[in-house]
Amino acid sequence: MELAIKVSKDYTPDCVIFIARGGVLIGQAASGYFSCPLYAVKAFRKGSRLKRVISMFLKYIPKNIKRKLREREMNSTVHQRHSERNVKFLETIPSTYHHILLVDDSVDTGASALQVKDLLMRHFQNAEVRIAAINVFTKSEKIIHTDYFIYRDAMIMTPASVDSPEYEEFVHLWDDYARNRTILL
Repeated sequence: MELAIKVSKDYTPDCVIFIARGGVLIGQAASGYFSCPLYAVKAFRKGSRLKRVISMFLKYIPKNIKRKLREREMNSTVHQRHSERNVKFLETIPSTYHHILLVDDSVDTGASALQVKDLLMRHFQNAEVRIAAINVFTKSEKIIHTDYFIYRDAMIMTPASVDSPEYEEFVHLWDDYARNRTILL
């Protein structure tokens, strides 16, 4: 809700689009706050399958070690070498919106947000797209500007994080969302 309040100070979206799956809870909160439709977009890169397999073991690693591993990942060049994303709409979205709020849990490198924003700009001609996230890394600002955020350069764990204690509940929430929408998986 804090993020939506920040946005409302100078912007009123007519729809909210979240980057699946991590942005769904933020998207739902923003969509409810602004009383506007919510839609999903997926951005994934090669190697995310390996990351998913490895991340299953993260819940067994102490937090301080996970933090160090994540910091090392963020300071490496791995994201620069693998910056291309496959981006697609997960549901049919009318192209009539003009004020779009793109949300995600964290803008780490900026590659996903940039490529999703490019897709949105092609789909919604002449639309204004603003980006909001719970966290933004300074490094990502070289790639794309995040208009609204709560934290900068924080290592956050959301319910969408595989090693989060709420992850199983999050998966059920996502499945409910997908089941109640026409998700094009």
